[in-house]
Amino acid sequence: MRRRPLFRLILLLDIGLFGLSSYGANYLLSYEEVEGQTYLIVMAIAVAIYVAVRVIGTSRDRVELLAHSTLSDRIADSLISYGLEETYNMQSRADKSRRNSDTQETIEEAQTLKLAANSGASYLSRGVNRHWKYFQDRLDKRVPAKIILLDPNSSEKQFRNKLNNGKEGVDSKLPLADIIRTAQTYPDFQVRFARTGMSCTVFLSHDAAYFDPYHVAMDGGRIPNLFLCMKWRCCRTAS
Repeated sequence: MRRRPLFRLILLLDIGLFGLSSYGANYLLSYEEVEGQTYLIVMAIAVAIYVAVRVIGTSRDRVELLAHSTLSDRIADSLISYGLEETYNMQSRADKSRRNSDTQETIEEAQTLKLAANSGASYLSRGVNRHWKYFQDRLDKRVPAKIILLDPNSSEKQFRNKLNNGKEGVDSKLPLADIIRTAQTYPDFQVRFARTGMSCTVFLSHDAAYFDPYHVAMDGGRIPNLFLCMKWRCCRTAS
């Protein structure tokens, strides 16, 4: 959020109050029947309003916001110029829902589908069925899809599985049967597996990218992975 407009508003209020007070004083003085007491009351009201505006405008919180304004604006401008379009707090139910609906809209318009993920369940699992029906619709329209997932037998995958499932070391979310069935059904659906380096989920369409970093922080005996997600608008077709 931009902070400077707040201070510009306070400055405009200062100017407006000064002009209004000057005009009001001269206006009242132009009438001989106006008593001095009335003039003093009007002046007191104007001073009180001015003091209130100045106290609000120079409070500690406002001053700190002004001090941080330049840095936050510079960071925001840099990220926006780089293509950042949305950020989602995945611990917020509203943000999580908004991210899901935005992702589904992106899939519906996608000319290419590319996904790098741990399990890809949100996109590829018929059981989870979060984005699958949108994904399947694009596959039905012969939109090419390239998928890379973390090898279920890799040490990196086993490490995360043990944190999530204890001694079993099994990822119940990995939709291998669905992935095999999809690969057999759609010739434009390609899947590869990587043994290391899968530290985030990245979904790409022809003009948008969703970046969702992983972590290994435990909460209630599992890795909730509720961190953040960022949507980037690509300026050219992803390769």
